[in-house]
Amino acid sequence: DAVWAVQSNVGGASSVTCTGMDLGSGIIVCGSFNGMLTLGSKTYSSTWNGSDIFVAAVSYSGSGFSWSLREGGYDTDYCTSVTTDGSLIFITGYFWGTTTFGTKNINANGGASDYDVFIAKYGSGGEFYWAVNFGGSQHDYGYGIDLTNDGVYTTGQKAGMGFISKHTLNLTQVWT
Repeated sequence: DAVWAVQSNVGGASSVTCTGMDLGSGIIVCGSFNGMLTLGSKTYSSTWNGSDIFVAAVSYSGSGFSWSLREGGYDTDYCTSVTTDGSLIFITGYFWGTTTFGTKNINANGGASDYDVFIAKYGSGGEFYWAVNFGGSQHDYGYGIDLTNDGVYTTGQKAGMGFISKHTLNLTQVWT
C-alpha cells in the first residue's frame, strides 16, 4: 500500500526516469517532458521541437515539491539518471544539437544533428553549478551516473559501444 503519492500535471508526455535520495531536500527526481509540466506551483513549457529535462526535489513527507527546474534547448533533451551525496546533485543523459543548463550553452561535438552525453552539477537546493558534454561524431548516450569520494562515474553508449567514464567532482574528465 502506498503511504503517499505526488502527482504532476502534464499537458503532453512526461516520464520520471530516475530518483535519488538527498538528505536535505528530499527525494530527487529527474526525467523528460514534452509540452507543459506543472510541478507544485511552477509550470514549465518544453521547446516546440522536442522534450526538455526536469529536476525536482519531492519532500520526504510527500507534501509536494521543495524545488524544481527545467533545463534544455531547442531540440530533444533526456535526463536518464541522477545521483547525490546530500549536498551535490549530478544528472546525466543526452541531448541533440545544442542545449542549455543554467546559464551554460553546450553544443554536441558531432554538430547540430548528433546526440552527446551531458553531466550537470547542482547544489542541494537546485542551484546550477556546471555542465559538460562529451561524445564524438556518432550518437552518444549517457544512461547511468554514480558519485564517490573521488569522482563522478558515468555509463552509456558511445559510437555503438558501451563506456564508463570518470570525471572529477568539478567535472573535469579523467578517463573514458
